[in-house]
Amino acid sequence: MNHFNHESIMDTRNTTLLSLVLLCMLISPASSQTPHRENGWYRIEKSDTLSTRPIVTVKDFVGLQLEKDMKGAYVITGRISKHKRHKWATETGRAIGRQFAFVLNDSIISTPHVITQIDDGSFMISSLFDKTLPAIYPKLVKEKSDSIDAIFSGWEKDSLYYTWPPAQQDSLKMTMDYWEAKAWIDLSARPEEHLWYSIQDSTEYKKREEALIKELEQPNFSSHASDYMKSQAYQNFKQYINNHPEYIALMCQGFLFKEIKGLHGYLIDDIIQSRYPSAPSIRTYVDKTTNTDDEKFAVYQWQRKVWLLMNQRCDSSKKSPVKTIQEYVNDNDFIGFTPEEYNRQLADSSIPEEKRRNLQNQMVAATYRFYKNCTQDAQGRITCHITCGKEINISEELFQRKLKDMQETNKFVEKHLKAGTKYRVGKLDEHYLNSLLNYTEKGEN
Repeated sequence: MNHFNHESIMDTRNTTLLSLVLLCMLISPASSQTPHRENGWYRIEKSDTLSTRPIVTVKDFVGLQLEKDMKGAYVITGRISKHKRHKWATETGRAIGRQFAFVLNDSIISTPHVITQIDDGSFMISSLFDKTLPAIYPKLVKEKSDSIDAIFSGWEKDSLYYTWPPAQQDSLKMTMDYWEAKAWIDLSARPEEHLWYSIQDSTEYKKREEALIKELEQPNFSSHASDYMKSQAYQNFKQYINNHPEYIALMCQGFLFKEIKGLHGYLIDDIIQSRYPSAPSIRTYVDKTTNTDDEKFAVYQWQRKVWLLMNQRCDSSKKSPVKTIQEYVNDNDFIGFTPEEYNRQLADSSIPEEKRRNLQNQMVAATYRFYKNCTQDAQGRITCHITCGKEINISEELFQRKLKDMQETNKFVEKHLKAGTKYRVGKLDEHYLNSLLNYTEKGEN
């Protein structure tokens, strides 16, 4: 079934005029503020302007083909990834009677009229100038192919796949779902951000979950999440999760995640953050989403943060050796936390002592690396001779914090020099650097 009415739109003066107006808006030199748009499908708003954000992009396409329609004109057909199909259906449903635009290299290629909601994810790109589509098709194929290649970048190319000719490789990549391939790579490359669990008996969990469901279904109970949190059913459920964190995996499949925006989001945050204080808020991930597909991806990103914390807690239960500051300096291990993450983790009373000491030693080692690359003049002003955290293998956020600390010292010096008053600043010399290497918890970096 043709869900887009191409002929009735493309063969009318109004549509041609609309396409030209939108095209001028995209490429006019006077429109220097017009943002670059990714290649993909866009809404045409009621004001006849093109939306700035795409509905789907080329990497979301599956099964691209160059074909001819019943009149012998070239068309490009394809399907939307099943992970974006609900979004496609929703957007096409909203746009019935209106138009979509397919944009390539900031130019409009096609502006079909939507005549029905498209639930199966299919689409067709046509054009008045259909003879140009055979040249456009390989560009789309290459972009989709490049998106898949980017996911597998850095992997050993020892598969039989790499012995195939390019055309055969592209054919395979056209059938691959970008989001499934990305999830598989994420699982393989970052196993610590995925949870492996085995639950033998969920009877007690389900009993507490059912009690909570009944509690939340009571009419006119309250409009405040804090009131629900005081209920006995909620406290029992929360305590069970806290004592048995592996059941978080079941919770993520349960009723709280069916409607996260609103009350459930607050309850999820309270349950998770009571066990893992440094866990991010799920509401910050999902509140800005506008459709269920994007919400699922947002939840997936949030879950990976939580799984990482769960795995770290599990690993930390096994006593780990404490590395000295000197060892962190000599080994030049990457120190990747931000100052905010450092403070959050130190504030978590449940982290093992070994992990706390390693965090503190990493922070002192980062301070050492920074000031090892600085010099101080006779007045006490400090000059940093590096420009980014990458040069000393620390996070950019941590580097900027150290730079800010140095600048505060310089402001202090300049203030007293200008006022002609006495002042004292620490000397940046070998004695200071050695004191960092010999730092203990009783000192301060």
